[in-house]
Amino acid sequence: MISGITKIKILIVLGVSGFLFAWVGWSWVRPTDAQDSLTVVMSGHALRVVLAVLILGLIGTAIGVWVGKPYGRQLGMLAIPAGLTVWAIQAGNMERLLMRHSEAGARVGFFYGLIGDSIIWFAVVVLGATAAWLAADKLGTTRPERGNMPAPETAGKDISTKSKGNSLANKLMENAWVRGISGLIVGGMVAIMLVKILGQARQVRLSEQPVVEASMVPTIGQIIFAVGVGFFLAGLAAHQLTEIPLPHLLAAPLLVSVVAYIYGAQDWIIESLNGGGAAFVPVSVTFATILPVQYIGVGTLAVILGYYYSVGISAHRAARRK
Repeated sequence: MISGITKIKILIVLGVSGFLFAWVGWSWVRPTDAQDSLTVVMSGHALRVVLAVLILGLIGTAIGVWVGKPYGRQLGMLAIPAGLTVWAIQAGNMERLLMRHSEAGARVGFFYGLIGDSIIWFAVVVLGATAAWLAADKLGTTRPERGNMPAPETAGKDISTKSKGNSLANKLMENAWVRGISGLIVGGMVAIMLVKILGQARQVRLSEQPVVEASMVPTIGQIIFAVGVGFFLAGLAAHQLTEIPLPHLLAAPLLVSVVAYIYGAQDWIIESLNGGGAAFVPVSVTFATILPVQYIGVGTLAVILGYYYSVGISAHRAARRK
């Protein structure tokens, strides 16, 4: 399991990155209207937002790589998701944006625009993770196969306790890409199910004939809880069941957010509101009212922590069997 000193280092990395994004970065990226939510594509200053997260993220990553040694690679990649998680809390919810895009045509374009936000945030996370891996290797601040926090690419193979038979299924699961795709499917399904359950908001009836049930936008507390718990358990389940490599698992929040926004943009779903209320959405679409920065920030941080929690469980189980 993770040692006490490593836990302290993790808290330092999360705290420093959170401070940078909360106290320095937010003044650069916060919406002009304090009641608005944080977006990139629709913000009007997308370049400034991207530059802010890149500069602060790389600073946080560098600190994480240095402080985290001999696990610089693993701790460095936490920096950007931790910072985005702080912004996810400060960003509020989607209510004002939905009110601004109340007509069917505008709302379709709005949801598709959110996909662009998700892709941008995900690209920044991948860039930070790549920088952490390269810097840790260059500076010699990573310990890939020793200690109590195995490296992502060796964790599943080194500590697996699953039977390695000669069946076709087992041979396929030895391929990293097969494990990656199957793990993404498992993780995505678990995350969607839990986010939809935990992120339910107060429901209202907009129409009696026909009956139209709608939902309000979840509160920020509900959103953070639902996404955090959902993706933590998704990361744990995906690693336990498929031994998915961590780099593949990082795509789970992007995958879920894209599915949510595509689903939320469907005309038949929007028309089912019957002109009811701009800040309402059909009950089935509540999980599409989570902002991209919340999906990618909180979701990525949670899925990484869930993955490593699963690695620790597997390592402990393997040690007991020896």
